[in-house]
Amino acid sequence: MFVRGGEQFTMNKVQPGSYEIRYLKLDTGELLRTQRFDVTVKKTADGEEYLGWTVGLYGTPGGTEHHEPISEQEFSGR
Repeated sequence: MFVRGGEQFTMNKVQPGSYEIRYLKLDTGELLRTQRFDVTVKKTADGEEYLGWTVGLYGTPGGTEHHEPISEQEFSGR
């Protein structure tokens, strides 16, 4: 997917599991990945409620999210 700076993208009904997001910063060419996060599903009387995270793909001064540089091989999954 392509997400422009300052925009948002929502993924719905992602299968429960542990995930990370790998991305390319077009302005610097850096390849990065987020910390792992878990997506879970809670059964309710109205159906299913998906519980996950909001992940920012930018640095925040004093922020708690740390994104690690990765190699081209890690980025492509090879």
